[in-house]
Amino acid sequence: MNLEEFTRFAQSQGFKCLPNGVFGTYRGYPLAASFKDRAGGIAVVSLSVAGKARGKLVREVKKALPRGCTFVLAAAGRYTLTCAAGGEGLDRNFISAMNTVVSAFREANLVPEEKCPVCRQECCNATALMNGAYVKVHKDCVEQMSAGTMARAEQAMQGNYVTGFIGALLGGLVGALPAVFCLVILNYYVALLYALIPLGANYGYRLFKGKLNKGAFVCTLFSSIVNLFTEAFLMGYVQLSAMLLEAGRELPTFGYAVRFMTENSDYMTEHLIMAVIFLALGIWIVWGQIRRTAVHDVRDAGAVLSSMVVNGEAPVNAAPSGDGPGGPDLA
Repeated sequence: MNLEEFTRFAQSQGFKCLPNGVFGTYRGYPLAASFKDRAGGIAVVSLSVAGKARGKLVREVKKALPRGCTFVLAAAGRYTLTCAAGGEGLDRNFISAMNTVVSAFREANLVPEEKCPVCRQECCNATALMNGAYVKVHKDCVEQMSAGTMARAEQAMQGNYVTGFIGALLGGLVGALPAVFCLVILNYYVALLYALIPLGANYGYRLFKGKLNKGAFVCTLFSSIVNLFTEAFLMGYVQLSAMLLEAGRELPTFGYAVRFMTENSDYMTEHLIMAVIFLALGIWIVWGQIRRTAVHDVRDAGAVLSSMVVNGEAPVNAAPSGDGPGGPDLA
């Protein structure tokens, strides 16, 4: 089965087919699916339910699934069903596997969440892709949330680079303090703490209303590098101060501290090399967050709207691309 054949099959089941995936409801359970064009076709289905499952639920379902299909607990309340073509074909395996999963859910009293993730109220009248899961929602809540996100994104694009960069410097400085204290007190380099430098810089850039485009990422990186040297100076200053106070002398002036660090440049160079390595690891840890711009917010809001199916309305389909369901960060 190829992508076009899978799309026709999904449409025959009443699912909504979009470039970023297939969305719909099967026997009352909302699902999001993607298609992988290999080994005769593979469908990866994501389902989200409320309630606490028995520990052996996944094992029982796996035993009852058609050959080539797997079932795993991806996160709390979220399950992933993978269906391969197998001997019966992908369409028949999909139906058989979904019937097995839904029957197991019902037997375990695992039902779809009835509360809208936006307003936390019941009586939902639609389904939509929210936070990577296809769930029940209120049509008005989704439309208002998406409109608000787009309005904020448009306003963020009118920001100011200067104030944003000042905020990034201040935010990065605050983010550098935990790494300094950990190094001075415990003599440990912790990559997770160095991740706070770019994270704080990005938050400061946003807080000071910097223009939220690709320039935000550039300012975040540059201010992180600047604050890396600030972190090195603070670390050296704190250690020098502790040494002088222990000797009964006063706190060092800025000039004295600079001269002392210059004369002990070998030690500072060694520290900077280690700090650069850990900052690189920290940036890698928060890469997805500091790369986000207003364009991403608009894209995610659009993905939520396009995936929404109102109860009683026929889904409007689009040309598929084979890409899996996206995971908008909207809540």
